[in-house]
Amino acid sequence: PAKKPDAKAQVNTGQAAKKVNTLV
Repeated sequence: PAKKPDAKAQVNTGQAAKKVNTLV
């Protein structure tokens, strides 16, 4: 069964996406 995404994990993913957008 898939785990429910943690709030922390979602924040980390959002920050990673922000970093990518900043680099690009």
